[in-house]
Amino acid sequence: MQLTTRDKPHIETTLGSVASMFVQHLPGHKGRSTEHRGTDPAAEAVWTIHQLQELLQEWIVHWQNRPHDGLRDPLMPGKALSPNEKYAALVAAAGHVPVALSPDEYIELLPAADAGSTPTASVLAIAPTTVLS
Repeated sequence: MQLTTRDKPHIETTLGSVASMFVQHLPGHKGRSTEHRGTDPAAEAVWTIHQLQELLQEWIVHWQNRPHDGLRDPLMPGKALSPNEKYAALVAAAGHVPVALSPDEYIELLPAADAGSTPTASVLAIAPTTVLS
């Protein structure tokens, strides 16, 4: 995916939200500077990367369903919408056009499972899927 300079404000806003509403509440967070750190942040860091991933995924579900001031519907300008509500309103108004995935995109979406590792390599297996017709 090619990013452009027009994408930067949206990416920065999202990363700022993750930093201010998720990361800063984690034990071991170091903050922007030493004045925002605890006495021993390394000792406070108690999460594995997999636990952090699960926490972030749970937070994203919460974030997607909470109202955002920048998401408004012209028919209801006084009500802030969640990203999921705004998406549903746009699909209801404009419809949904399914776009075919490229072979590479399809492979990226397949579920993957760790099949183990050897001293020289890690093995990643793509789980079998059922194709519905």
